[in-house]
Amino acid sequence: MQFKRTVRHPEWQSTTRKESAYRRSCQRKQDALPLLAPLIAEKQRPVEEEFERRRVASLAWEASRRSQIASDWRAVRRRLFALPDYARKAVVDRYHSSRWFPREARILYALLWSELCAVSVRPEDMPTMDAAGRLAECQRFNDMARRGGLDAAQVRARYAYSPGAMAFLAPGFQPTEDASEPHLYLHTSRGRWSILFDRVRAFEDFNHNCDPSGERRSGVFEALGSRFRFEVLSLNHCDDEPAAVAWNIDLSRRWVWIGLEDETPSLGGVDKVPDPQAD
Repeated sequence: MQFKRTVRHPEWQSTTRKESAYRRSCQRKQDALPLLAPLIAEKQRPVEEEFERRRVASLAWEASRRSQIASDWRAVRRRLFALPDYARKAVVDRYHSSRWFPREARILYALLWSELCAVSVRPEDMPTMDAAGRLAECQRFNDMARRGGLDAAQVRARYAYSPGAMAFLAPGFQPTEDASEPHLYLHTSRGRWSILFDRVRAFEDFNHNCDPSGERRSGVFEALGSRFRFEVLSLNHCDDEPAAVAWNIDLSRRWVWIGLEDETPSLGGVDKVPDPQAD
């Protein structure tokens, strides 16, 4: 863990200039409303009390900030030590290879994604984890992918729609010379788009018939009289093959496919699609 040095002259430190500025500020507030000046003056703190308040607040903020930095370091270290030695070494060596990298946890987070793309990790090299733990992690990542927003970003989730789903999303589309098929952003109904995502996010009726793996990765639902299903596909971090280590957030990524109940999931020729509910 590495922390930046604390500033030599903190903002809360009292000086003659700061005290004078505070007094002028108090006086201006009273002068702005002469009839209420006595009431305003009663609520204003004396100089000594005000700077003591600033000191306490600044120290509390600094303690909170350092606690957050330490928490970020602990989290990224847990992810590093969940990797085999050779994968962890690739990330750490890159981290130390440049003196221009800020020594912050966020840099290691970024390097986890970029450097591991060049490393092929075998499941047997991973630290030991029982079957129940692997299943729980897969369920958690699949739920994050379905929820969208920041959760989906953490598992690098992308979204795909079948031809049947696109027809549902663009009910009034007519082919033209420029567009033989509906375009996701130009021709689809945002209201229908939101309906599909709301159904996928809220889905909890997982059972052996629709989700035999038990990983909460597939389900069937109804929207506006049509039957749909979704599949959360786990792929390797470095290619489009099924994930060999689906229970590790840094060695796998997710695709959320949505289509009609009788269609087959396919990611061929699909572009990246953002979460429509994200701001």
